[in-house]
Amino acid sequence: MDMTTLTALSGVVGTLVGVSATVAIAWITQKTLHRRDLIRDEIHVRETLYGEFIAECARLLVDAFQHSLENPETLVPVYAMVNRIRLRASQQVLAEAERLVGRITEQYFSNNLSVPELRQLGRGGCTQGVRRGLQGGAQVDSCTGLAAPRCCAACRRCSLYCDRMPTFP
Repeated sequence: MDMTTLTALSGVVGTLVGVSATVAIAWITQKTLHRRDLIRDEIHVRETLYGEFIAECARLLVDAFQHSLENPETLVPVYAMVNRIRLRASQQVLAEAERLVGRITEQYFSNNLSVPELRQLGRGGCTQGVRRGLQGGAQVDSCTGLAAPRCCAACRRCSLYCDRMPTFP
């Protein structure tokens, strides 16, 4: 083989290798950036959905403390959000959302709380279960069952929301 041909062939092969590496790196970079954008958008959608869900559940929970369920359409928006969560979230998040909606529904059929009882609840008396439910935590309260006759002596009516063990005087 002629030295001139060998030199030209080496130059062409070197150029092809360099261009191929540049194209491959650009393709990998674009793919990674696109994946990051998709993940960022999905996180934003989930944060928005979870924020709407928490706001609606908080509103319904306060309403459930003070009223009984007179109009079942009151719960339609929160059930719609649970179905939207079903499309985007993990099984654990979905289970917690369904559990919280179940708690709200049960509260609608429980005794209403008076203003002093709501004040006590807001000051920290037996609110751990409510906070845990709104945050979507995975832990189960110790007295979440409807069969619990009472929780602590300070707030006899919040057995669904108290994580303290029932006490019997």
